[in-house]
Amino acid sequence: MTFRSVYTSTGSEAAVVVHGRNRPGGTPVILCHGYNIGALQWYASEGEMAHRMCDAFEVTAVGADLGGTSTWGNAASITALDALITWAGTNHNTSTSKVALYGTSHGALTALNWAMRNPSKVAAIALTIPAVSLQGIHDRDPAALGLTAAIDTAYTNHAGYLAALSARDPSTTDNLRTLRALGPVTRVWYSTTDNIIDVPEVTTFGAGTGATLTSIGAQGHGLGTSQAEVADWLGRMTKLAG
Repeated sequence: MTFRSVYTSTGSEAAVVVHGRNRPGGTPVILCHGYNIGALQWYASEGEMAHRMCDAFEVTAVGADLGGTSTWGNAASITALDALITWAGTNHNTSTSKVALYGTSHGALTALNWAMRNPSKVAAIALTIPAVSLQGIHDRDPAALGLTAAIDTAYTNHAGYLAALSARDPSTTDNLRTLRALGPVTRVWYSTTDNIIDVPEVTTFGAGTGATLTSIGAQGHGLGTSQAEVADWLGRMTKLAG
């Protein structure tokens, strides 16, 4: 039986913590949530994956709101992720020098932007139905969800988005080159019928980084049965990191 609790992380954000049976500390798994939800909503939909992983591999997973529900890899999300890692280290005896990252959908941009800035601290990256091209989503505005406007707002306005694009889009040539060093410890699960994430963007990301890509079939913008496989791979990689 795992332990789950809800805390206030940095004094302003709710956080979900899932421990293995012995509250092991060590390398934490940082949970990066999707668009328009926070840590508690993430737990409601994907908590089973976290419990499976923490039970089987005796690791600790932590997630928080990470700067808001529509950050798209901006500076606020990275600052909040740094604060979460520090908080988890202080309160749950987890490492602050090495972490594993799990990003779902919009959360992939949070995970990848942090990884690009801290490659030596990354033990593993697991991404599911991931947003890997900031420009691609901005320009396509898939499913007419208003994501173009949401991304502009995350960067203050359209001019701010344009100014940040080269530094914040994981799929630029320079950023793919940076992430290629993490290709051996990066794995991506994607749906072939995703109405939000463009499959060619995912395959381009895979080719540029050397990440392992795994199709989960025709799942739309959903995870299907992939959570068990994600939990097993990410738990194993995290445990190996110590």
